[in-house]
Order: sequence, then C-alpha cells, then structure tokens
Amino acid sequence: MTDWFKPRYYRHLDHPVGPGFARKAERSAFVAAHDFLPLLKRMKRERRYKLHSDGKRRSEWKDRPIMYASHRDACVLSLYSAMLARRLEAHYADQDLGDCALAYRKTGLGNYDFAAEAFAYVKANAPVTILAFDVTGFFDNLDHKLLKRRLCRLLGVAKLSDDWHRVFRAMTRYSCIDLDGL
Repeated sequence: MTDWFKPRYYRHLDHPVGPGFARKAERSAFVAAHDFLPLLKRMKRERRYKLHSDGKRRSEWKDRPIMYASHRDACVLSLYSAMLARRLEAHYADQDLGDCALAYRKTGLGNYDFAAEAFAYVKANAPVTILAFDVTGFFDNLDHKLLKRRLCRLLGVAKLSDDWHRVFRAMTRYSCIDLDGL
C-alpha cells in the first residue's frame, strides 16, 4: 500500500486521512459506494514572459485555475492513479512507446532532460522541422465517451466495474467550490 498512499495536510472540507482509510480504499466495494466531495478551486496568478510581434519580451500575468480534491477523494484517486499508471507502463512497453510518451509519467527525468535530448537530436540530424503546440483547454475538451472506451480497453474489460465507474464519473462530472467565495 505505501507505494501509492501519501498523507496530505491542506485545508479542505474533510480532515486528513491515514493508512486506515487507505486500506479501506483498496476495497473496490468501498470505492463503488464512495461519495466524492466537490473540488476546491482557486486562481493561481503567475508572471509569464512572452515574445511579442515587435521582437521584445514582455511580462504578462496569467491566471490558472487550480482545483484540488478532498483528503478522502485524493486518497482514492491516488490508488486508482497508481493502478492506471501500472497498466499504462505495461501498454507502453508492449507497444514499444516507452520513449514516446513523456507526460504524466514517473521517469526520474525533468522537462529539461527531454529538451536537451531533443536539441541534441536536432543538432545531429539538421535540418529538421520542429512543431510546438500549446493546446488551450485540452483536458476540458476531451471526449468522455472516447476516454471511457480507451479506459475499458486499457483495463481489458467491456464495461467498467462499479468502482472504476465511480472514479471515472468523479473525474468527468465533478463539481467545484470557488475558494474565494467560500
């Protein structure tokens, strides 16, 4: 259990949970009956530097919504995230995609490592064309039916079990409370 459980101590609508709750979360019947709380939402303001059409770099403020789950929900989601990560790693290995998929994986490397590798490749294989994309609202616009079919395929099932269905619904039909309004 300890490979996925991490206690959290931020303020939320519930209290932090310990290993006892984590053991309960490992039972699929418990998760199937679990009621997820609303996420707490706050805006995070960061200064970004942007290259403008006149060639000068100027700083701008960028607001990003940050949402986080209750302690109980985060515990359940951590478990299912760990189970899903193991399945994904096996899938990447089976399909020989280990070197292609980088995001949201525990590789022990950072973005700078991958950037250095990309620049070394470009230098060794010039001339090349590089395409860079920043997709605004990517996760907000995912097709949930397609996502569910892919999850079923990854889990090797025709239909999600009650616990996986409950977790999937928590991720796709969530509600949130604005922290500033609270």
